[in-house]
Parts: sequence; C-alpha cells; structure tokens
Amino acid sequence: MSKRGEIYTLDAILSATVILLTVTTLVSLRQLSVATTPSLPEEELSAMLNDMDFINSIYANDIARLRLLVNSYVSCPYNLTIYAINGTKLLSIGEPLDGLAATAVIAGWNGTLEVRIVSLKVRR
Repeated sequence: MSKRGEIYTLDAILSATVILLTVTTLVSLRQLSVATTPSLPEEELSAMLNDMDFINSIYANDIARLRLLVNSYVSCPYNLTIYAINGTKLLSIGEPLDGLAATAVIAGWNGTLEVRIVSLKVRR
C-alpha cells in the first residue's frame, strides 16, 4: 500500500473514532436526570380564577363542576381546597399532596362579602 493510502486510512479511522466518541458522550449526557425546582401552580390558578364559571362553582360548592373545570386546566395530580375566611375547610377535591401551594383570596361574589381562600397544589 502506498503512503498516500495509509494516510487516508488513518484519517478515516481517526474521524470515525471522534464521531463515535461524540455520539456516545451525547447519549450519556441525555440520560442524566436534570434537577428541577418545584414550581408553584400559579399560572393554572390564575387562569381558573379568570373563569367566572369556576368562581360560581366555588360559591355554589359544586364539587362535580369544580372537578371538571380543574381537570381542564391541570393535567397532573392536584389538590384544590377552599377555605372560609375563618379557616374552616369548605371543600377539597383531588388527592392529598405535600408541597408548595398557590393561594388566592376571593373577596366576594355577586355583591356579597363572602371571602373564600383557594389553595391549589399540584404534583409535576
């Protein structure tokens, strides 16, 4: 074999080795789990609070309607709890979850001053 053929062969082997090592490294890095910080479900809660049907369901204590509405906004396990201003739990839907909660206070509805505290927890 001529010197020219040997150089091309060595160059091809070196290139193939570099490509193989790059692909192996990228696959290895992709399999590493990335640490994420828990996020509050504020976006979901604020979207639900803009829906008057959601507010009406809270004050009507309509658990079935609340469950349908929350399921349309939240696609992961959740817990929605409604409290009166004195801290009494009025209703709770979903499964019991630990973690951070997004909370909002509704000052009244339909001309009344019935304050409700809405708490939403999700597991992502």
